[in-house]
Amino acid sequence: MMIKNGIEVRCGICGKPILHKKSDPSGRLSVDHIVPESWCGSDDAKNLQPSHVRCNAVKGNNTDRVIERA
Repeated sequence: MMIKNGIEVRCGICGKPILHKKSDPSGRLSVDHIVPESWCGSDDAKNLQPSHVRCNAVKGNNTDRVIERA
C-alpha cells in the first residue's frame, strides 16, 4: 500500500509490503497491537504497527517474539 507521498507501508509482522488488492483481501492493511490488548497492551501509537489482515489473524493475541519462535 502506498500512502499520499509515495511511502511504502510494510507489515510489522512479516516485513512484506502491504498491497491493496481486491483479489486478495487477506493482504489488506490492518492495525496490529505489538503487545496485545489481552496482555494489557495499550492503544498508544508506540504499541501499534501496520500489518496484513492475515498476519494479524495468525499472530492472534501473541507477541511478535512468540510468532518468530514458532
